[in-house]
Formats: sequence, structure tokens, C-alpha cells
Amino acid sequence: MKKQINYITLMILFLSLFMPSISAFATGRDLTNQVTLSDIIIKDSSGSKPLSGTNNTQTGTTKTLNAKVFFTGKYDLSSLGATLASGDYFTVSVPEYIHLVSGSYPLIHPETNIQLGTMVSDSDTGKITVTFNENIEQEANVKGAFSAESTLSLQEGSNQFTFPDGSTYEVVYNYVENPLDAYKIIGESIFKVGYNSNEETLGW
Repeated sequence: MKKQINYITLMILFLSLFMPSISAFATGRDLTNQVTLSDIIIKDSSGSKPLSGTNNTQTGTTKTLNAKVFFTGKYDLSSLGATLASGDYFTVSVPEYIHLVSGSYPLIHPETNIQLGTMVSDSDTGKITVTFNENIEQEANVKGAFSAESTLSLQEGSNQFTFPDGSTYEVVYNYVENPLDAYKIIGESIFKVGYNSNEETLGW
């Protein structure tokens, strides 16, 4: 009797940024055009808070802001019923400003702990690839989720994101030159200046 997978959670854990890129090798069907993607969002460094809604403006003192985030979403292959076979795979492309941390991770059944395949996150191609093994042939109506550790790079001004499910998201990054930098003296580790902080009180 084939069992239904209610939910498979794929979590990309932290790996060193110096780790070589890992490529996915798949020999089965490419299901990229048959998988349904939804709830594609970016979450903060804790992986719990979405960067969405009113939280779409960031301010920093560097012209490019690089922040640790999680690229997350859900996938649904239930339309294929019980026809998934060993080697079948699908890919998810990330937006331009998202840079994946490379890694290879097992796809584990949440109830039986049986490995059903492998997920590969590739920083070179900017793609997440899920490839199933022979154990998937005992399952039906497969659904799941992914959470891939990444780096979000923001340039000054408007940064537009278009996700694989067709949704869009904008982050406006405001670069503000640190007013204290202009008063630093080379070789001095202690300094104190007054500056106009555009607030009701003088900043120190």
C-alpha cells in the first residue's frame, strides 16, 4: 500500500562559504514544469520572520548590503499521484540578488526516517535541485517545503525580486554615509564628535 507524504521539510544548514560547489546529477524525468511552487518568500537570518509586507526598506552604511537570509517555499507534486520514480527531479531558480550556500542534503520521510532523495543547493548555478531515489516509488501525492540558506545582496535604491511562482517583492535600500567616519583619525581608537542626526537631539 502506498503511503501519502503529508509534508517533507528540507532545511539547508550552514556550510562554509569556502566549500566547493556541488552539482546535481539526475537521470530521470525533469519535473520542473510539472511541480507547483507556492509561498516563495525570503526570511530573516533566524529563518522565522518573512521580509515582506511593510518591512521592505533597509538602511545601511555600505553601498552594497550583504545579509544572511533564507530562501523558502513549498512544492507540490501531488498531481503526479504515485508515478514518481528513481532519478526524477525538479529545480528551483533563485532571484538575481539571492546567492545560495552550496551543499547536498538528504530528503527524509518525516515519519519513517527513510531517505527519499537528495536536495542540492548550488551557488554557481543559483538553483536548488531535488532528486528522488527508488524509495519515492513507494509514495504518492508528494508535497514538501524547502528552506535554503543564502546571502541577500542589496544595491542602493530599488531592488526588484520575481520569484519562481510568479510573485514579486521589492526591497528599497537606502545608503547613508556614516557621519562618524569623516571625523575618525587614523591611529586613534577613541574619538568623540557631535553631528546632526536629523533627530530632535544632538547625536554623540
